[in-house]
Amino acid sequence: MGYLPGETFSKHVFFADKNNKPMEPDTKTATVYKPDGSTASATLTQVETGKYELNYNIPATANAGEEWKILVYAVKGTFARKFRIVFSIDSV
Repeated sequence: MGYLPGETFSKHVFFADKNNKPMEPDTKTATVYKPDGSTASATLTQVETGKYELNYNIPATANAGEEWKILVYAVKGTFARKFRIVFSIDSV
């Protein structure tokens, strides 16, 4: 699914431990990798234990056909989990 320039990318993300039980990370980040090589931060808002709403406001200057990536990283004690989300920009 693509997004339009100026829209908000929104997705639920789930953090689970090695037994697939919901966990609350000690630290968590969501880094946006833009097509020009720069980075930005997306927000992670807790919905319930282990469940977060990830949001990123796509710039109005984003170009159709671009591929954007978000790397989500979470750490709980010595356990770490990371995953990548990819989305594209559609034409208006």
